[in-house]
Amino acid sequence: MKKIILILSLFIFSIQIQLFAQDNKSIVDILNSSIESTYLKDFSFKLEPNSVARYSVVLSKNTKYAFVIYQNETNQFDFGLYRDKSDKNLVPSKVEITKQIIKAEFINGKTGVYHLIIKNNSTKIAESALVLSFIEKIDTPETIEIPDIVDVPDAIEQAPEIPEPIDVVFMVVEQMPLFNGAKSQEESNKKFQKFITENTTYPQEAKDKKISGRVFVSYVVSENGYIKDAKIARGVHPSLDQEALRIIYASPKWEPGKQRGKNVNVSFTIPIEFKLE
Repeated sequence: MKKIILILSLFIFSIQIQLFAQDNKSIVDILNSSIESTYLKDFSFKLEPNSVARYSVVLSKNTKYAFVIYQNETNQFDFGLYRDKSDKNLVPSKVEITKQIIKAEFINGKTGVYHLIIKNNSTKIAESALVLSFIEKIDTPETIEIPDIVDVPDAIEQAPEIPEPIDVVFMVVEQMPLFNGAKSQEESNKKFQKFITENTTYPQEAKDKKISGRVFVSYVVSENGYIKDAKIARGVHPSLDQEALRIIYASPKWEPGKQRGKNVNVSFTIPIEFKLE
């Protein structure tokens, strides 16, 4: 009898695991079908009461994104998007698509790493998922500001204008930046390519749609040795472009480039190839 009970317990436990995996996949499918945009990534989570989950994502400049989350009860979850160390939530306004699905849209003005924080507002352990998707690229033509014309009396001397410091970026310098302890430019290129190959994840949507190609990314190794201002020079598909930016920003610190003995900003453009096996 004990043996039968043990077998039944194991069988029920096995079914529960399968149901959880299926439920999690079903939630992501429901969220994807609720919006007309391109899936980029999903974040599945299980949270204790009043606790939070934190994720980092790379978002592209001049791009409109959607964040959708599934909840089982009203106000069960809340989420915010933050940049660097700022405490300003970039998606304070949210729309209720249904009682279970909450959506927020975000137009990004600067490529970089953003922090997504999801909070469980309920008094119960809760598990669900949030989906990040691509809506569209936003064309933002440069505008020229025309200053107001103000008459200044002759007797008043105008203070001389102090030019703002220019953040100069070089393409070639006397000593180019070196990656991960490399001693030469050739070794640095090989090490960085190895880092990219070993750490790139092929997006599932691109796999499913059999999308491949080369994404060209431009970026700057700053005078402090960190990656900044990464952007897509030539893209293939939003999911591949997103992954290319993510891996560039995931780079460890470099040895900065030098010009006349001084650390300087140096620009690079490289291809990242996504090839289906």
